[in-house]
Amino acid sequence: MRIERAVVVLPVPACDLPLLDACLEQLVAAADEASAAGVPTVLAPAWTTGAPRALVELVESWRPLVALVDGVGLEPEPVPAAHGGDPERLLAAAAGAVASRLDRPAATVLLTTAPAVAVGSRWITEHVHHHAAGAEASTGPVRGTSGPHPVRLNLALRADLLRRCGPAALHGAGDRPLVHALTPSVGLLTAGQPASS
Repeated sequence: MRIERAVVVLPVPACDLPLLDACLEQLVAAADEASAAGVPTVLAPAWTTGAPRALVELVESWRPLVALVDGVGLEPEPVPAAHGGDPERLLAAAAGAVASRLDRPAATVLLTTAPAVAVGSRWITEHVHHHAAGAEASTGPVRGTSGPHPVRLNLALRADLLRRCGPAALHGAGDRPLVHALTPSVGLLTAGQPASS
């Protein structure tokens, strides 16, 4: 299957503001790598309307840099305040809104993570590789966690699966099996940790 684009939906509750800058640095690098591999990528940080001004300003401060990177876009996805600061509800609302606007959802991989997660530069391209080989949903390990972790921290699914299954697809459920792979692997960030370390 040919994957034509990727969209990264990043739910950002206000409490994750200290981690957001480092996370965006890594996501822009991963999006640049994906774009260079032929998969244009949009970063869609999501927050509730009425979020702290500092959160909105931080995301907007990335717009000039992202504009310089060919094939990478920054399209924030504010959602109604009724979704509160709960990352699960915020992700479901934002991912659903993004997927509903796509004109070719079967050719789009929608990825999710969190500001507390450190992704590598090949995070997007490795997930896209699984989808180009036929996967409709894929996940990988999260280093630094003991025991199970929320699937949404390292998840990619075709946007048409999200349209068919709704929010259940964001938890690894739905009408298709979830491909558990050793790559891509991600880790956890801590506040104040530079992204490039």
